[in-house]
Amino acid sequence: MNTPNIEKLLVRYYNDELPFDQTARVAAWIAASEENRKIAEQIYYICFAAETQEAKAALDTAGALRKVKGRIRAEKWRRSLRQVERGAAVMLLPLVGLSAYLLMQVGYKYNSMVEIRSTTGMVSSVTLPDDTRVWLNSNSYLRYPAKFTGKERRAAFSRFAELKHQRPGIETMQDTDKRSWER
Repeated sequence: MNTPNIEKLLVRYYNDELPFDQTARVAAWIAASEENRKIAEQIYYICFAAETQEAKAALDTAGALRKVKGRIRAEKWRRSLRQVERGAAVMLLPLVGLSAYLLMQVGYKYNSMVEIRSTTGMVSSVTLPDDTRVWLNSNSYLRYPAKFTGKERRAAFSRFAELKHQRPGIETMQDTDKRSWER
């Protein structure tokens, strides 16, 4: 085999592109002499270097570096956001507890008032939270707290008709506009 042809065959041999019969001939040529083995070894290293150079050219190292830096930046933002979320949760829990406590305190101090009005020509009947029954005359109103606290009960009436106690021991004090009774 002459040198230009053997070089082409060796390149194809190392790239696994030769048919079986030619592969056997090239292997026999390499084993024939020390000089042939050295030529084959040099061609092998040249093929290996060319293959490495092609792989290196195919890599986009700058793009890969940008991608990795972007991932690192995104992870830093995620970690910062998680820390802010944790801080907000830690601050929110006492705030919720304080709000609940204050709402309960306000509920005890400020009792909202309920007002019931009777329309013209009708007599209305109302049962208060302490089971006291009140009848209102036509075109009158009753104003009382939504929740009675303590022993004394106070309510404002206009054109009041009748007050009937469901529980024993309740006394009524007569007044034209306001009435109070005790439990």
